[in-house]
Amino acid sequence: WTQNVVMASRSIKKGDRITAGSLIVRPMKITRPGMYASSIAEIAGYTADRNIKQGEPVLLRNLTSSSVVKKGRQVRILARLSGIVVTADGILMEDGRPGDYVKVRRADDKRVTLRARIINENTVEVQVE
Repeated sequence: WTQNVVMASRSIKKGDRITAGSLIVRPMKITRPGMYASSIAEIAGYTADRNIKQGEPVLLRNLTSSSVVKKGRQVRILARLSGIVVTADGILMEDGRPGDYVKVRRADDKRVTLRARIINENTVEVQVE
């Protein structure tokens, strides 16, 4: 499986704020989807939890954000499979930060509850296998 992956265009030190100028996007063969940032906009403004070497892929688990997404917020739910992206409106059922996994329910069906990773304050992604 090949995916566009965000990589460091220069070394980033632990504690540094991630900027668009320190990142590039390149296609890369991956074995575990959801581990890597796939767009610069997805992670710009985050802080590095560890040193990231030039040319190294940026792992989502190595980033932190001070922003908290609150329970009850309306979000867009994304699901990706084989290049197809499906979206739906949803409501967060738990507080969380970008990168966290939380419960979310579809806005049009209160019975459907999903587990999703927060991408940003407006978007969550469901892992489809």
